[in-house]
Amino acid sequence: MNSPFSDKYINVVNQFDSTVEQALKMNRKFEGVEGLPFFQYFSTILFTSLCTRTISLSYLIPASRITAKSPVNWDYSSVAAITRSVLETRLAFFYLCIDKCSNAERESRWNVFQLHDSCSRERLFGAFSDGDEQMEAFQVQSEEIRERLKSNSHFSGLKKSTMKKLLNGKSAYAESLEDIAIRMDIPLNEFRIYYQLLSSFTHSFPISFLRMGDQIRGRGIHSQVEEGYIIMFLELVIHQLEAAANEFAVQFD
Repeated sequence: MNSPFSDKYINVVNQFDSTVEQALKMNRKFEGVEGLPFFQYFSTILFTSLCTRTISLSYLIPASRITAKSPVNWDYSSVAAITRSVLETRLAFFYLCIDKCSNAERESRWNVFQLHDSCSRERLFGAFSDGDEQMEAFQVQSEEIRERLKSNSHFSGLKKSTMKKLLNGKSAYAESLEDIAIRMDIPLNEFRIYYQLLSSFTHSFPISFLRMGDQIRGRGIHSQVEEGYIIMFLELVIHQLEAAANEFAVQFD
């Protein structure tokens, strides 16, 4: 019986498996290290998150090390959703821990990130009938973070409109993801295409299912369309995970 997998697909899956394994070894190498500086400590958290997501991805990839002996289920749409999560985690890792900037700007970035987290929790618990106590605690926390931001030399130098927007706590980044991607050496047009495509599947927009009848896809069975999309997504994950692992190693060296 002929294999449904093309040579290119098998090569990419093997490369993906190898990249994940190397990232896991790197992650385990620095696991449990104590006394790390604040930003280095959080780089271990974000890199671990990258590894966790790529392991989850392995469970969705036909012919990966994890699924090699399992019944084959082709689901490129779910692969796309986790791929977007990997890409966004990679962006956060680079932006918060790797990107070169002054200490004041790095602290400002982290406080904006933490304010977004606190405000999100504040709104979440405010939606529960018994969540008043938690909501009030996060309101206090949010105000403390806002005060830290206002006293930050980098933050106070931003445009007033930008400061107002960030102090609302609804933006996790002080700049666009596109600008961050460019500094990560992802061509702008490539990033836009990937992000739009991955988002379409993540949010189940019409593009993710309306033409299932015209093309053999989204049915759990092999097709050239399914295979082609998965190859494209894995190539993105491989490249970004390799880059993150290299940055992670250099940071600790």
